[in-house]
Amino acid sequence: MNPPLTKLCLMPAKIFISCGQHTDIERKTARDVGLWLEGEGYQPYVATEVTSVFELNSEIIDRLKNSDYYLLINFPRETVTKEDEASFIRGSIYSHQEFGIAYASGIDRIIAVNHHAVSKEGMLGTLINNAPVFRDYAEVLPLIKEAVTRNGWSANFSRGLVTCGSHWGNPCNFADHTIWRGYVDQTIKVRVFHVHLENRRLDRGAFDTMVRMVSIVAADGTQSPSPDLSPLKASGHNVAYSQAIWPGRTGEIDSLSVRYDRAQEIYLNSAMDLSPRAPIIDAIGTFRLNYEMFAQEYPVRQFTIELNVTGDAMTTTAQIIG
Repeated sequence: MNPPLTKLCLMPAKIFISCGQHTDIERKTARDVGLWLEGEGYQPYVATEVTSVFELNSEIIDRLKNSDYYLLINFPRETVTKEDEASFIRGSIYSHQEFGIAYASGIDRIIAVNHHAVSKEGMLGTLINNAPVFRDYAEVLPLIKEAVTRNGWSANFSRGLVTCGSHWGNPCNFADHTIWRGYVDQTIKVRVFHVHLENRRLDRGAFDTMVRMVSIVAADGTQSPSPDLSPLKASGHNVAYSQAIWPGRTGEIDSLSVRYDRAQEIYLNSAMDLSPRAPIIDAIGTFRLNYEMFAQEYPVRQFTIELNVTGDAMTTTAQIIG
């Protein structure tokens, strides 16, 4: 039985907000920043100071590794005096630790704002030379708004698995595990629409990457569950329905195919072991096909293909729209 349909939506970009929260004004500033980011469509997480290694591993590190953006608000702490050296005001030790973990996790989209009195120590001084400076806490949110716009941050960005392009393959004679290959005339001439997937993580491979189609939306808006929820074939691989995508690399899947001799018929090249394979669409018109993709230790993400079936394999079009 097919599962009930759910509304398909893009997962918002995750922002890890690292800042101290020792005082009421610091907590208010962090809350205001988080609320503004939520209003812009992001999913912010305001880090709290942890008191044990277990909490560090289970909460902070996990959140950092799965964030798309990192935002540091460097509030002032106590004055530090070193022997034979001038005194200085340091920032939050916890925030500096989180900054180091974010950098080691491969997050390269970072914004930092720094209190004017805080010394730019360690990695902050080495990696970020132009951090905006604030004197009054009321200046923090306007500075962050300006920095988010200037750096081109987007609520639709993902540092994980994303679609990064598509193309139609050349006409080919298709056969899979549902067809006895001993008979050449049982192959089907098709044109396949390939979707490119990109692993934007630079520190982790996307193992067992799989894609499936979950629903079909007809031109009149009627939505129905996919008749085939099994994984789709990895392009260019022999009977493989999952693949490993290396850090910073890409892969492809066969998202759909159109049959040449009956070009109103649209098929999936999937792991479903049902013979003969039935078309998922047998009509001319415009359809939206909703897909899910995921890999080990990666969140599920969605994308949609708009398909215009013309009745001619060469003029039928498809494009990723979300």
